[in-house]
Amino acid sequence: MVEARDAAGDAAGAASAVGRLRLGVILPPGEVPVWVLRLLDDIAAGQVAQVVALTRSPATSPVLPALAQYVAEDQARTAEAPDPLALQPLALAAPLSRDLESVGPLDLVLDFGTGAGTELLSPPLGVWSLRFGGERPVPGGQALFREVAQGALHCDLVLLMQPRTGKPVVLSRSTTHVNDRSLWRTAAPVAWKARALVRRALERLHSLGRDAFLADVRASVDQTLPPEPKPVTSAEFTLFRARYLFRRFLVPYVLVRDQWRIGIRRKAAGDPPWGSAAWAKGFRFIEAPPGRFYADPFLFETGGKTFLFFEDWDWAQHYAVISVAEVAQDGTIGPARLALDTGTHLSNPLVFAHEGEIYMIPETLARRRVEVYRAAEFPTQWDLYCLPMEDTDIVDPCVMRETRADGSEGWLMFAAALDFGGSGWDELHIFRADELCGPWQPVGPQPALSDVRCARPGGRMWMKDGVLHRLTQNCAGGYGAGLGLYAVERLDETGYRQRPVAEVNAFDFGMNGVHAYDATDKFEVVDGRHYQAVRGGRNWYWPFPRWFGKH
Repeated sequence: MVEARDAAGDAAGAASAVGRLRLGVILPPGEVPVWVLRLLDDIAAGQVAQVVALTRSPATSPVLPALAQYVAEDQARTAEAPDPLALQPLALAAPLSRDLESVGPLDLVLDFGTGAGTELLSPPLGVWSLRFGGERPVPGGQALFREVAQGALHCDLVLLMQPRTGKPVVLSRSTTHVNDRSLWRTAAPVAWKARALVRRALERLHSLGRDAFLADVRASVDQTLPPEPKPVTSAEFTLFRARYLFRRFLVPYVLVRDQWRIGIRRKAAGDPPWGSAAWAKGFRFIEAPPGRFYADPFLFETGGKTFLFFEDWDWAQHYAVISVAEVAQDGTIGPARLALDTGTHLSNPLVFAHEGEIYMIPETLARRRVEVYRAAEFPTQWDLYCLPMEDTDIVDPCVMRETRADGSEGWLMFAAALDFGGSGWDELHIFRADELCGPWQPVGPQPALSDVRCARPGGRMWMKDGVLHRLTQNCAGGYGAGLGLYAVERLDETGYRQRPVAEVNAFDFGMNGVHAYDATDKFEVVDGRHYQAVRGGRNWYWPFPRWFGKH
């Protein structure tokens, strides 16, 4: 159990782990959301904490009837299994006390209810609760509706601790995507992420001990508190409903599909700065053959020639292979040739050389592993070399050779990773290995970053003036909203920090999306998305950005 310490015991307490945490849990009245039930299952199956008491909060104040109807209709129309927001009865393996004050000392209370009455509780580690935006995620509530209605590009998920005295402490936070066409599609990934946030926080508390845990979150987590909730008004809902109906019935986005293409430009002296609108306008985009699209370009130079590797999507097969084409000196791209086909979806073909060999690491999320290929006959024949990671959901892995502070050399990997039910857009995981084939170990607490604006890799990493630079995808407002260039300021066992260098919006390229960039000394490449309508064997481009300027 976590015990209160005096000042003399702080140093020892900061370094020591704690025993199994004793938790009280407050649930909303009635049936319970699936994501909360799964979290309780996680706790019961682990060795970090145990629920020793469980009670119910009072009923919530009803929201606008029209809003409640929309929430139900939207969930019925868009929900996919497993639905984290679905309500199910609570089934306990063994009875639990319903009185939080009669079970002996608690370490903390998890409040999934309305918050009413919790001011009377005073466990040593306070009362923990979540905010989706500024709202508590109670069934029948209005959490995240205002973000959807206002067309916000992103929203905050926050885990709060209300201590015995003083203002709340932000224990963890994540910035996630808002889908401004559907409340369920916005809230469902946030709910799964909330499950992960609570689980990770409990694990870290158990590992570090109370004092070190609280010192760590105060030093590393943004302590900006979420806004105070306020009821949705009839005027707000009426405006939202009008906008929603216009989009659904008058704008024919159901007729279009994402069509990606690759843009290339030759480098020259006096080029505009990276990320500027003038720089973005200099790319010449190449159309894929009918029935296909091209994305995720990577360049590789060898023998005085430049080769372009890319994701080659087939609309009929509904998966992509890796293709390759030679780039002429004037920047024209030759015919595409098949480089790699595994029968499952491939993308993000990072190609690099090491010790006289040429390797490729494509994204192989469909096979739930990371695969390293070695060129048998460059550029069209590749052999599977090793499987450095298996049974994991890794997206866009990007590796590079690094020289460490002690002078030794090894490998560094940045990748997005999916937790159960979550998005692959918003969590960065970082690994190190002595050898390319592993074993790979996480660097510090993971995820290193949970932010839809700048977590997912957007291309190759490089060193500049002794500083690691990385490309990121900005998916706030939608997949492929933009690219960012960041310099890594801190990367060690205690944490990670990056600072922005430049950002570019998809619209600067004259596109509706962009999510990958690569360069050599001679050329630069990006990918870009238009919306393509396909009817009767004919293709044409829908001329407007999605939702008239919003992704």
